[in-house]
Amino acid sequence: STSVSLESIQASAWNARRRRFSGDCMGFTRMIKEGRQAEEEATRGGPAPQRLDDGTPVTARHWGISRKQLSKLFKACRNHPQWCDTDNASDFTEKFVKPITNGTGRGLSLNLNKDNPLEVNIMISHAWSENIQEFFLDALSHLRRHEVAFICFLANYQGTPEEIDRQLGKNINASPFTQVISSPQCERLLVIPNEILKENGQGLYSRLWCDLEIKFAADAGIPIQVVHHRSSEQHLLGETTRSSRFARCGNPALPMNQDETLIRRGIEIMPPETARSQSVSVCIVSVFTAYGPLLFSRYLMTSLVGWTLGLAAGLAIGLLASLCVSKLIRPRHRDGYEVLDKVIRGAASGNYSHRRTRAKDFFSFARYGVSLAIVDVLVRCWSEGFGCAVTGIAEGMSSGICLWVVLHINEFGSWTGVFVVKPKARMAIGIVFALVLFAGGFINWKIVRAHGTASQAFGRGMTAGWMLCLCGLSACYRMPWHALNAAFTLGVVVIDQILETGLFHEVMLLLLGFGAMQLRPEWGLKNRVTICFLNVAFILGLFCLSKADEDATYPRLQEKACTGERHEV
Repeated sequence: STSVSLESIQASAWNARRRRFSGDCMGFTRMIKEGRQAEEEATRGGPAPQRLDDGTPVTARHWGISRKQLSKLFKACRNHPQWCDTDNASDFTEKFVKPITNGTGRGLSLNLNKDNPLEVNIMISHAWSENIQEFFLDALSHLRRHEVAFICFLANYQGTPEEIDRQLGKNINASPFTQVISSPQCERLLVIPNEILKENGQGLYSRLWCDLEIKFAADAGIPIQVVHHRSSEQHLLGETTRSSRFARCGNPALPMNQDETLIRRGIEIMPPETARSQSVSVCIVSVFTAYGPLLFSRYLMTSLVGWTLGLAAGLAIGLLASLCVSKLIRPRHRDGYEVLDKVIRGAASGNYSHRRTRAKDFFSFARYGVSLAIVDVLVRCWSEGFGCAVTGIAEGMSSGICLWVVLHINEFGSWTGVFVVKPKARMAIGIVFALVLFAGGFINWKIVRAHGTASQAFGRGMTAGWMLCLCGLSACYRMPWHALNAAFTLGVVVIDQILETGLFHEVMLLLLGFGAMQLRPEWGLKNRVTICFLNVAFILGLFCLSKADEDATYPRLQEKACTGERHEV
């Protein structure tokens, strides 16, 4: 036989039926909806989806192969007579992938899982010139049991040039690679350089498709992790290439093709978002959000409703300002290839190994915060009356953000420097976080008996517990600067409670925003001193505003609202 038997590798139809009727029905519905949308967009030049036996279109987000299947495939192919230890990915594709998938219109990954398409949660970036045996060994040693990988020579249908072009589409920003990396389910990018490109002096990022993948991963904020034993400058940028500026797409001896033109245009028009620029955007949003409530309640509406509207307005203006800086100002002053080289070197140094918070992630914060705020307000409205119910907005939002951190540990990577890969480990850390947050709230409320209402004392105790958890997590993963930053923020929380400044929420926002920027290792000493000075200046600005009109601070507005409600009664 010229092809490998897939019987032991394929997902069973029974598992597919069980998945459809036991909790993942929504996942199948979303997959079908995305496939039909892609089918329509393909008529306008978008990437064409692959199809199941019943004609159901499936997008690249479901062209995944599990670690177990990859291991079985490697073992089956290695025992085949046609296997050769010196083959590269191109040879492997000709010998094993094409004979299996020929005429199906599906890549090998979807062909294995046609009864149960797997959603990708990790993107593997590599070059076809690599030794295929080394690739399999590297991939299997770095993949976890739960991970489903997108590997281009297994995921894409290896048909005619025209069929491959239809899969890629005419819009590079909507290619299968982009779809996978931009998916909320994609947790990280695994980069596997190889010895072949190192030896010929080129390096992995002499391949322009690899440059595109790391650019989109940097923009998406997902962790970029390079195989540690192949993370040298020679493995990545080579001795002769030395920069992504000289990377090529396809045969370097031939003229620039259409793919290369599109990729270069994307890099030149919109340079990658570095971790440093993302932290600046987060800081901009935090400053506007911190100042919004105090300014709004002082100059426009002196009430808790005004304070809340100021918070929303500050968040909206901050997002708009960060968008202007990121999309309009930054690209005009940055060389896309120079920025991309910095991202590549930073990834090799481990500076991109955790998830980076972006300005748009504040929408996730807000979703949890608003949901808990609504619940808090409704409970207070029923038990205390409408006037005091409005006071639940800030406490509910704080609780919502704490809940968000418990459920999404990795999303706070900018402050912890940590990315936890294993789901069970994430769950265990989340449980510990929840227990410490509750204990912190209870201790501050019942034992310390902090000033303010019970909900205020409990909320501040939860925040202290939250900072303690972040500090402990960073310390456990040997991230000393992140742990020190969390400890400093915890100290400020305690000092704020002692001094009764009335600016607890605003100061916390500033500390988190400037902390995210301060923790980036790319800054020099002069930059760090400037960031510290700006942080102190903005905090002093808040104190000056509050002293000028203490009635505009949150505790006074809360007291006024509840007092007014009692007088009416």
